[in-house]
Amino acid sequence: THCFPNSSILPHTMDLSTFSFNRQVEIHHIRKTLNKSMSQLRMLLNKMTTEIQQFSDGTDVSNDATLRYVQQYEVDIVLDPDTAHPLLILSNDRKQVRYSSDLGLWVNQNLNPNRFTEHLAVLGQRGFSSRRFYFEVFVGGKTEWCLGVATATVQRRGALVRSPYCGLWAIWFLKDKFETFKSPNVPVHLGIVEQVGVFVDYDGGQVSFYDVQTATLIYSFTECVFTEELHPYFNPCDNEFGSNLEPLIIVPVSRTV
Repeated sequence: THCFPNSSILPHTMDLSTFSFNRQVEIHHIRKTLNKSMSQLRMLLNKMTTEIQQFSDGTDVSNDATLRYVQQYEVDIVLDPDTAHPLLILSNDRKQVRYSSDLGLWVNQNLNPNRFTEHLAVLGQRGFSSRRFYFEVFVGGKTEWCLGVATATVQRRGALVRSPYCGLWAIWFLKDKFETFKSPNVPVHLGIVEQVGVFVDYDGGQVSFYDVQTATLIYSFTECVFTEELHPYFNPCDNEFGSNLEPLIIVPVSRTV
């Protein structure tokens, strides 16, 4: 037996005219495919250039329309003092939260099991388990903060481990950049914002964050699977990156945006 055919059975001659014709047809198809691909690429580049120009000029009306759409789902949020870390101070109307460096607060406050003990966090009192909701937070000139939503059973005692299953969907601002509070902590946005809009589509599995002043999207968590109530999550952070004693303030939506 032979592994390869005997060379004697191959034709001794080849019709060069047939070969040439087939080659020309093949080249024609390749050129046609390349021209089509180049045309599609030019269209895509033109579209991207237009969108970039609109963004730089501040004329991208689609961003404004998107923000106005999510703002219609505004809900009234107040903070839950029973969940607040001992070093956090809430305003009387429970719309503001700020960090205090007074360690004596540890002694004066009751450490019930609902309080955060590691993260300088507090939850919104109202939980949501369906549909959509939206709220806005004024962050001003703070050097660090963390905002998002958390499950009702999110870990309160000890450090919260970053993972896709930690029960927290949040963005973390540090000086001039944003990261996701997930593993890995992916940088998602550069720049400073003053007011943040948080939109949640519970049934659609989405959590989105917006720069309200520019009506631009900061980041979206998508394809999330929610199985329990979600509560707004607020973490004003400490003074690690400079003076950071200003509060996070829950503010009403301005319809003039």
